[in-house]
Amino acid sequence: MGTGAGRRSALTVFVLVVVLLGVVSAAPAAGPEAAARYLDFAIALLRENALDRGKVDWPVVETQAHRMAGRARTTADTYPATRYVIQALGNPHTMLLTPEEARAGDASSIVLPTAGMVDHDIAMLTIPGLLSPDPADARRYVEAGMTAVRAVSDSARCGWIVDLRHNGGGNMWPMVTVLAPLLGNGTIGHFVSADGRRTTWSLSEGRAAGRHRHGRRGEPADADPSGPTGGSPYLGRHGKRRRSGPRRVPWSEPR
Repeated sequence: MGTGAGRRSALTVFVLVVVLLGVVSAAPAAGPEAAARYLDFAIALLRENALDRGKVDWPVVETQAHRMAGRARTTADTYPATRYVIQALGNPHTMLLTPEEARAGDASSIVLPTAGMVDHDIAMLTIPGLLSPDPADARRYVEAGMTAVRAVSDSARCGWIVDLRHNGGGNMWPMVTVLAPLLGNGTIGHFVSADGRRTTWSLSEGRAAGRHRHGRRGEPADADPSGPTGGSPYLGRHGKRRRSGPRRVPWSEPR
């Protein structure tokens, strides 16, 4: 377990892997020119933003991708070529979701945070992933998490265990907001772009904030100040299933 500035320093140097999860438009492009523009847009998005972009021989990969999509008439026809480009990156966190796959993921049941005592003075807070983009789901997630924290905070005199073993990633802002009472105010991490630029994300008065890679601010919910005092000792716990927290980057067909 760590305390105060030591924990914040450790979190500050944490490099968040920003993931491209392509959510394509539900309306397919019609005709070869529209399909080619769509593929060009997808390739450009990956080439400009993927963390592993420097490992790819882009002229060769782009030529092969266009050859694969040579007879494409719809956006769906370009999916194999786009997945070929993604495979060339060699990053298992980067993937393409079809509209059907995206809708199925968003409709999945929401697993909410829970907390309980593992010893007479040590609490464990479980932070599951949250893939839903719905603000109502984010609020429900935060409310459940803060309720769970408050329920055991008085008994957690020694500290907390944060369980991330089954956290597959998703919308990080509700997760960080639930953790706000344990972390205290200040810088807690950075987004790191492919060219090494850092963008800080932080906590202030129980609210998580920061700009992600495309310039938009996150929309976190406020943490309840009646939770434990910021800076409570904690110990992280994670398993093989935990991934870097993904940020979803939607792309739709260019006009």
